[in-house]
Amino acid sequence: MPAVPGPSVGYWGPATATIDWCEANYTWSFYIAEFWNTLSSLLIVLAGLVAAAVHAQDPTSERRHVVLAVAIAGVGLGSALFHGTLLFSMQMLDELPMIYAMCVWWFCWFELEEAQVKRRWLAPVLVLLSLTATVVHTVGGFVEEFQIFFGIMVAVGFYHVCVFSTSPRATREAVVLSRFYIGSVLVALVLWIIDKELCVHLPVPNPQFHAWWHSLIAVSTYVSVHLVAFARGLSLNRHVRLEYFGLSSPPWLLVRTKNSPD
Repeated sequence: MPAVPGPSVGYWGPATATIDWCEANYTWSFYIAEFWNTLSSLLIVLAGLVAAAVHAQDPTSERRHVVLAVAIAGVGLGSALFHGTLLFSMQMLDELPMIYAMCVWWFCWFELEEAQVKRRWLAPVLVLLSLTATVVHTVGGFVEEFQIFFGIMVAVGFYHVCVFSTSPRATREAVVLSRFYIGSVLVALVLWIIDKELCVHLPVPNPQFHAWWHSLIAVSTYVSVHLVAFARGLSLNRHVRLEYFGLSSPPWLLVRTKNSPD
């Protein structure tokens, strides 16, 4: 059923966010500004919650990986609130959790190879970075500056993934998982750029590329939790095995010590 044109202003009033996306506002519902962008954001929530449940019930998993998964779910929730309302306050609940989740992601990679936390200054520095970003971004409401800053954070994460995947300790499964993560993020980024920069130039009706971006990010972030936990297990000389629900399903990760039975 095709959507019918709707009002540009709905239940939440005029948009106050500093950015609006290609999807027409309040087309499908008077109560949801960007219907497909909101709906697809919930996939990120689901990805984070499933990853958190997987690692929370595994006694060999670490708290950092559960925290990362919960942070990803928070990003999805904030994204749904932002796209559902297009209010500036909700925009902050979308963009700031992205920074918080990336700080947890950094911590996991920076502290990959030590059984105990070695860089005790790292967590306070990342907390300070998050607080600074919260104040600066909330006051300034930056768009391009935020995108550049977050892009740098993602690039640093890419660097650590590449370093790990090309190291001698990386197994074939680890390499495949790393390539899948990076590839899915890059494809999602292309869709994000098209939606943001080329929306008015598309010769076809809106293909909802931003919603597809959310869908791919849900998959890539789900994989990212397993990837860094997998890398952690290999770095600590544990026996790490990936188990799959099916050929087309994301991985279910199990981490076991070397002397435990398969």
